[in-house]
Amino acid sequence: MNSKIFFILRILPGIYRLTFYVELDSKKKKLETFYPFVKVAFKIEDDAHYHVPIALSDTPLTVVVNLIEP
Repeated sequence: MNSKIFFILRILPGIYRLTFYVELDSKKKKLETFYPFVKVAFKIEDDAHYHVPIALSDTPLTVVVNLIEP
């Protein structure tokens, strides 16, 4: 599965949550999924540049969720 969404927001410091609706994308591609959705919570403390990537595998080998600050 390779779906990418890019957006740029200027947001105030605080705690936020993104919900990735994985099942909707999988159904469009006629794939089965174990994850109907993935919620990622994160905290913004300054005006730095943030990435909120998720990586899901259709095999039982890897599931990675990272918050990276450059």
